[in-house]
Amino acid sequence: MENVMGFVLISVQVLIILYVIFSLAVMNHKLNTLLQHFNLDEESQGRVSNEEIEKELEEQVDNK
Repeated sequence: MENVMGFVLISVQVLIILYVIFSLAVMNHKLNTLLQHFNLDEESQGRVSNEEIEKELEEQVDNK
């Protein structure tokens, strides 16, 4: 009985891991589809550095 319970628990854990991997793959596919639809590439998304964000937040705090 212990072997069956252990097998069930391991099976459930493996299924959860597979579900998470599948979900991430679906999200990645949808993101790529949106990027293609809007003719964007990942580098052109205009990333902002942490220093720029900190500078803007400090300016907002100083202005208040």
